Amino acid sequence: MLDPTWGRLFYRADFVGQIGPAIVIEAADLTRPVYWPRKLSLDHQHELERLRADGHRVEEDRRGYRVHLSEESVRNTVLYRTLLHELGHWVDWLTKVERAPEGDAELFLARPAAEREAFAHAYADRIGAELRSSGVIPFAPLEETALTR
Repeated sequence: MLDPTWGRLFYRADFVGQIGPAIVIEAADLTRPVYWPRKLSLDHQHELERLRADGHRVEEDRRGYRVHLSEESVRNTVLYRTLLHELGHWVDWLTKVERAPEGDAELFLARPAAEREAFAHAYADRIGAELRSSGVIPFAPLEETALTR
């Protein structure tokens, strides 16, 4: 799988009668590395660097890249980057559609994906830096809870 999906934003979701926006976090299989081909677009090269920064071990060979997942690296990717990235998509939507005087969902979605992604990445970077500097993140993993007992 070239692009593992760590999470996604649904602008409108219906979960058992609860309707509204939702961020869904995907499960990750820690037992299998993610393979990426050697030829990567500029966006994929940037993502590979972000994965390295998240603590994923990346091995390179003649055919491509093997990204090894660990609990800590997936936690860094999902909680401290992906969640903030998806929130960035929601903030973009709120400011350009829901709270804009002439907000238009079709026009918003017609924007180039690269522009929407750039906004979400910048938002995640900015908010992540603020949360790190204030000591909010990273936080310790939750211990066993009633859900796991």
